[in-house]
Parts: sequence; structure tokens; C-alpha cells
Amino acid sequence: MRLTVLIGLLVALAGCRDSPASSAAGDEPASVERNPAGVELPGEEGAENRFPEDPCADMECDDLNPCTVDSCVAGACIQQGDKGKPCDDGNACTMEDACSTEGLCVGATTVECNDENPCTEDQCDTASGCTFEALADGESCNDGDACTLGDVCVDGSCAGTANPCEEDDNPCTVQTGCDAESGECLTQNVPDDTACDDGDACTEDDACESGVCTSSTPKVCDDANPCTDNSCTPKNGCSFFPNASFCDDGDLCTADDKCAQGTCTGQAL
Repeated sequence: MRLTVLIGLLVALAGCRDSPASSAAGDEPASVERNPAGVELPGEEGAENRFPEDPCADMECDDLNPCTVDSCVAGACIQQGDKGKPCDDGNACTMEDACSTEGLCVGATTVECNDENPCTEDQCDTASGCTFEALADGESCNDGDACTLGDVCVDGSCAGTANPCEEDDNPCTVQTGCDAESGECLTQNVPDDTACDDGDACTEDDACESGVCTSSTPKVCDDANPCTDNSCTPKNGCSFFPNASFCDDGDLCTADDKCAQGTCTGQAL
């Protein structure tokens, strides 16, 4: 009798030990265990559905294009153009290279190859950039100097022969060179009061004034001979022509004094 009662107590105690676990798990299967955070542990029933594998984990989406922004979405690589990003299109004949919406590196402007030398052929090589090849000697050119003539290329340079300025025949100016733009010969006035010759034989004390030779002093043509007529011409200056005027030879022993061949003579008394 005592043995039977003891066995019954042991069975009851075993049932009480299992009941708290069943009550805490609710309706879930008793075989599922949880960690203190209430999350199923790896290997537990249903864990493979709680942590799906990342489809982009093993994807390599870098297309090595500096003009694209690379990403992975749902296992597919996506490349979007990085518009406006500075780049290098590999063309030495373009400038201000930038990425386009399509992911292309495009140069905004073209390099201008101009060395301003009329004796070179200017070109652009996509690999090395601007090149300037000398033209053959003897090629006609323009050196940009209006004071030279017969300009030709020699060893890649344009040169001409100096065009001499003609003398302006002005004694009151000196030549100072030639204007390369207009080709006009340049002169400079000599200091005022510099002695000169105005080309008029009937003036005296000629002097320069503001680049012009002038004189305000007429030349006096007087040979103090009553038997000549005095005159002056700009070309020849003073002239004295004999006249036949009455005169006085200053000799009291003569009468009827009269000019003859530029000399005053009278009849002896």
C-alpha cells in the first residue's frame, strides 16, 4: 500500500515539472526553444525563413567607368551616369571634360592650336595635343609689319626686307622710323630756332618753328649804285640790272652825268 502511494507522488511531481514550459510556450510546439531575446537560434526550426540570403552579396558591379555611379539592387547591377563630374576623355584636343547623363566622358570645348606664326601649320593630335610644323622656306607670308616688303618664311619664321622711308626734304624734321601698323614714316620736329633754309633766296635769318622753316626778315638788295635797278627773286636772290638814269658821278669837272652800263659818267668841262 505504501509503495503504491509513493509511485503516484513521483508521477505527479514529473507532470508539474513539464507544465510551466508548456504554459510559457503557448500554442507553439514544445520542441522550439528560444534564447533570452526571444529570437530563434540558427539551426532552429523556421530560422532559414527569418534570414534570407542577400542576392547582392557576391555581385561585383564596378564597371571601372569613372563616369558612372555603380550599385546593386535585387541582384542586378545598375550604373547611372554621374553628370557634371570632372573626368579625362583621353583626347588631348578637348578641354573641360565632364561626365554626361549617359555615363560618357565628353570634352566641352576644343583646344585651339594657334601659335600666331604664319610660317607654321597648326594641328592637334589627339594623343599629344597641339603640333606646329614649319612651312617650307620661301613660302609667302605676312610678318604683320607694314614697314617691310617681300615677306617670306625662313626656318619657320616670317621676315621681310625693310622698306626705306623717303626723305621728306624738310630741314626742320628728322626721321625716327616707320609705323609697323600703317607703314607711315615717322618724323620728329627739330628744336625751334634751329637754323634752316626755307628755299627763298629773298629771306634772311631762316629758322625752324614747329617743324616748319620760316623767316620774317626780307633780304635787302641794295648795291648802292644809282645806275642799277635792284630786285630779288626767290630762286636767284638779288639782281642788279644797269639802267640809263641821270646820276651824279661826284666829279665837279663833268656835266650831263648819266648812267651807262651800270656806271655813272659825265662829259668833261
